[in-house]
Amino acid sequence: LTTAWEMGPTQVKERYGTAGADQARWQVWMRQGEGEWSAALDGTWKRLEASAMAIDHSQFVGSGPDVRTIELDVTIAASRDAVYRAWTDSDGFKAAYGPDNEALHADIALEIGGRYEWLFDGKIGSNGCQVLSYLPGRMLSFTWNAPPNQAANREKRTWVVVEFADGEDGHTAVTLTHLGFGEGEEWDTTRDYFQQAWRYVLDTMKKNLE
Repeated sequence: LTTAWEMGPTQVKERYGTAGADQARWQVWMRQGEGEWSAALDGTWKRLEASAMAIDHSQFVGSGPDVRTIELDVTIAASRDAVYRAWTDSDGFKAAYGPDNEALHADIALEIGGRYEWLFDGKIGSNGCQVLSYLPGRMLSFTWNAPPNQAANREKRTWVVVEFADGEDGHTAVTLTHLGFGEGEEWDTTRDYFQQAWRYVLDTMKKNLE
């Protein structure tokens, strides 16, 4: 899969693909105007065998009581069990987010350090993200990464907390808090992106679950 786009005077081109069994390769090139393309990133990642992995604290940018945060909420006319399953079960996520998207895949292992991957084309998405904690039926937290076209932040981690509560008339109230964004223009771009992206996720799940 090869894509290209422009950021002002800078052109960016990237390529995703497999690099052997259980490996993925991501290449990024950049150029100014009509100049020569120069390599900005060429990395290969190997999928680990174990479902639970150690959580690497060095990947996180934010810490302390004043981390930069996004908070969104939605009320869904569905049971709390059904909404919780949409966030904690691979098949439940697919049914709630993209039941008609054959390429969509999730790899969710509900255990501390377990995988928490949404793969929008079956290969690329929240690769390498992990479950941090959960309260059955009430809360889930997991690590998260920037989208592939934000290469400077992609290998760092933020974290997301999703809380579930009973609403009126059998509805479920969902509160999503995304924390740990860094400082600077590149992190501003990432935060702005997720302000819109999470609203889309919540609204899409609401539509499909109802």
